[in-house]
Amino acid sequence: MVRGIRLGSPPRPPQTYHMQERYAQHKRKSRWCKRPPLRFVLIWAAFVFVLTVLYKVSHDTIRQPLSGYKIGWQAHDKISVRPDLKSISQAQNGEASNGATAQEAWDSEALDSSLDPSFPLDAYAPLLPNPAPITDITVESCSLLSLGPCLPRSSQLKEANLGRWVRVERPLGADTAAQKGRGALGGGVFDKLFGNIESRYIFYRRSRRAGVRKVVDVKIVKANQPAPGTREQGWHRTKKDLGTPFFRMLGTGEEVHLWFQTVGGHKGDDEEDDAPIASPGQHHNRPGHTMDDMFKEIDDEFRHMIAGDGKGKTEVIEIIGREKGKQLGKVARETLSRQSTQQDAITEIDLVYGQNEAFPGFTIVGQISPAKPSMSMVSVSLAVRRRPEPDPTSPIAPTFHQDGKFKIMQIADLHFSTSPEPCRDTLITPCNAKTMTDLMGQWLDEEKPDLVVFSGDQLNGQGTSWDERSVLATYLKPVIDRKILWTSIMGNHDSQTGVLTRRELQLLLSHMPYSLARAGPANLHNGTGAGNYYIHLRAPTPDATHLFSLYFLDSGVKAPVAGMGSLLPWSFFGISASKGYDWVRKDQIQWLLDQSRKVVKHIVPYKPDGGKDLGRIWAQRRQDQDYSRLVTTRRSDIRRDDKTWDAHAAQGSGGRKPPALLWVHIPLPEFFSPVDKNELGQDMIIGPPQGETSGIKGAQKEGGLYDALQGQGAENDVVGVLSGHMHENADCRRIKGIWMCFNGGSSLLGYGSTKMERRVRIIELEQWGEKINTWHRYERTRGRLDEATLWEMFPAKGKH
Repeated sequence: MVRGIRLGSPPRPPQTYHMQERYAQHKRKSRWCKRPPLRFVLIWAAFVFVLTVLYKVSHDTIRQPLSGYKIGWQAHDKISVRPDLKSISQAQNGEASNGATAQEAWDSEALDSSLDPSFPLDAYAPLLPNPAPITDITVESCSLLSLGPCLPRSSQLKEANLGRWVRVERPLGADTAAQKGRGALGGGVFDKLFGNIESRYIFYRRSRRAGVRKVVDVKIVKANQPAPGTREQGWHRTKKDLGTPFFRMLGTGEEVHLWFQTVGGHKGDDEEDDAPIASPGQHHNRPGHTMDDMFKEIDDEFRHMIAGDGKGKTEVIEIIGREKGKQLGKVARETLSRQSTQQDAITEIDLVYGQNEAFPGFTIVGQISPAKPSMSMVSVSLAVRRRPEPDPTSPIAPTFHQDGKFKIMQIADLHFSTSPEPCRDTLITPCNAKTMTDLMGQWLDEEKPDLVVFSGDQLNGQGTSWDERSVLATYLKPVIDRKILWTSIMGNHDSQTGVLTRRELQLLLSHMPYSLARAGPANLHNGTGAGNYYIHLRAPTPDATHLFSLYFLDSGVKAPVAGMGSLLPWSFFGISASKGYDWVRKDQIQWLLDQSRKVVKHIVPYKPDGGKDLGRIWAQRRQDQDYSRLVTTRRSDIRRDDKTWDAHAAQGSGGRKPPALLWVHIPLPEFFSPVDKNELGQDMIIGPPQGETSGIKGAQKEGGLYDALQGQGAENDVVGVLSGHMHENADCRRIKGIWMCFNGGSSLLGYGSTKMERRVRIIELEQWGEKINTWHRYERTRGRLDEATLWEMFPAKGKH
């Protein structure tokens, strides 16, 4: 046997030098694959670290200061002022108890002002009317790399007396706030990473305890400005300034401190203050300033006070002539303290980004940082609330006027932004958000509507409306200042940018003053819908008959991507693979049909009951109940000629449903269907020709709602569907008996055309809702434009 050759196998030919070298290289490559190089491991670890940090930044899981707290600390029986969402959802679905209608249950739950809540002290909830005063304020840096919750130092004694620290969940740096709001739509990886490593926040304490100190004033003071007061007057300064480290490192920021004044309290409350009060120019520590000089200044201040409004005159008379010394200083401090006590304590703190309005009830007290247009940074301002005001919508229910009229104004596609954005497609210069709110005020003053409907895209999205609260307060100010009821639905841009989900944003709107908006059932639109609800308009007479319905449906954002499209790589960076717009889903349609089916019929034409024989009973009830409770009163207790009288039963025999209008932001596909013709063969179209070239591509991707309405036959109560979305369409057209109306773009901040004026649509209900008129108000042209009668329950002969 030849050595090296196996039995049963052919002999191996001798290997050349090149073959041996190739075999050696192959073995080295095998070892390389089995043990990856250190360079590859480091790159992979760095990539995983960056992804982890980005996840933490977007979810804010590290810096939450309240994660370890228990609900109910220093709380009473209840901690929420919101009505039971489950009961309201049942009311919307008609599951009202003890014989009440769905609308009555809704009104009694959502508009009842007799709740006696107990508000949480250790959670930041600026929309709750929490009357507990703030007792302490500080500024703290929250680092992404910190291992524990971001909280200032404290002690058990301080927490027992002054309360626990609460973080104002709004960064002091506009850059950080913008990155949180823009999400995947703004900034690169390094901008998101390094722009959020350290952020500064305001913290405060609040307490219900009697006798603790209260914060009554706050001021923003720059480094080169004198202090607003002395420690004896109750002024304190935060140790850390309000500026962000990022701007100070670049040399573009200046040191700005927050000063706050307190009254009352105990001696131990001032321990562990952030910084001593020592500022040049104050009379208590100026070089060569004697006690006699100080007393003289105090006397001069008191004499000036007497010469002014005379407040505190008794205390001044008691002081003048006393022995000067420590006793005088003590009395002077007590006098100043008594004067400060007359001020309302500060109960909440908020931040406003950009040149926007403070939230209702808040007042802007100073600017923390100016705008930096070269760095695309907006200004940041400090706002405070003193005495919380009750919700003015509580005792109000929408009713017709005594003449049987009710006027609605639709405002469409405002496209407001947190950052200053220029106007588009207009000849007006200069033009900005203030120009638009002035135009809204002009329309409101001209028409004086009973209800304003914002039909979607109030926010611009697209990376510019990254702080919703700052924007809401700005575009709602003209309506709230005029104390006009309003409601709204969501458009495809409203939830595109910002820190709130679609439902959270609609809930926020529902808590605004004079708002009739509701979030509606949470399970609709496949669990993502927000703003599916209704409003019933009632008679102003004691019977409070339901005469007209307003329905609102959420038309969504983008059409969902089928299959694996949502997992494409670019979808993680905010780039959608969707084609077309979302649509009203089947569960929403079924919910609408259920609500329509439960509406009580009444005899038409409606004639209001004078109720003269019931005047004594109704007057007695008005003494104990407001109108909202009056609507929900069981009418089975009222008798006429020894017979039970029920307005609904009396007017439900042989009657018909109250007519209704339906609002959706994105138009139905049927908006572009063939138009009905009148007796003369003319197309039934009101208003200017459509200017949008996209046509049906700009409508909802799928239908179903229109067919469901038609399927009701004679039981259908919806006589008109109104929408926005397409700014250059402003006509109404009747399609198979139902009117389809565009509003036209209302805002100078959204796209449009210089040849087409911005406008709002007016819907006027006459004859207790049995006749509907409509017209436009234009941007420049005065008077009513495109005026017509849209629908009549009983048209005159020859008029259709």
